[in-house]
Amino acid sequence: MKIYLTTLILFFSFAATSFSSVAQAALSFQQVYPKDYASGLSWVKAQQALLKKKLGKNAARLVSVVFPEVARYSIWRDYAETNALERLYVTYGATYADFSIGYCQMKPSWVEQLEQLIQQYQLSSFQQLIVFSSTTPSLIRKERIERLSNLQWQLAYLAAFYEVAKIMYKLPQPSVGFLAALYNRGFAEKKTIEYWQSVKAFPWGSQSRKLQFSYAAVATAFYQEEAKNLF
Repeated sequence: MKIYLTTLILFFSFAATSFSSVAQAALSFQQVYPKDYASGLSWVKAQQALLKKKLGKNAARLVSVVFPEVARYSIWRDYAETNALERLYVTYGATYADFSIGYCQMKPSWVEQLEQLIQQYQLSSFQQLIVFSSTTPSLIRKERIERLSNLQWQLAYLAAFYEVAKIMYKLPQPSVGFLAALYNRGFAEKKTIEYWQSVKAFPWGSQSRKLQFSYAAVATAFYQEEAKNLF
């Protein structure tokens, strides 16, 4: 009898856990974080004209790529992080201080790599992104921070990112999922980016035990449900 009861307890415990896992898996980012989603969508609509102007025909795809970052963006946190770390970055570089800035949450190290790729692929349309008013490393870093703090510059970086991705991975029209994984993971081998598309590490990071989502899946869902109708 004790064995029977133990078996029943284990069965129902397993069933409850399985049901909970399935239920969680069925939830969308929008359902779990409705306020953040609504805030992100509101921002996109408010900036719609500028986004269209700066991103052109790729606006729907690229806005979707950064939407997860926009949705969780905190002005207060960004201000605190930027003011605490920008001096370290300007003085010592990204090795000592690397932090996300602005609605698109771009890091100085990511932009540095993007600048190198723009130069490597000789993308003449984006030469303004690799030209600085000084040749002194610390002053270049200071100017880069100033650019990152400006939305129009971030959109210019985003447009360049798309062109670099096409060349780097030999994809005439990369999917939103691939672009989002690349944006979230950083420039890496193609197979790494393809794998990252399904990794559920957003918004809390890969070490967290909280309910997580694939960054690429959140971006793709936004593209299908919102962005295609907005741009």
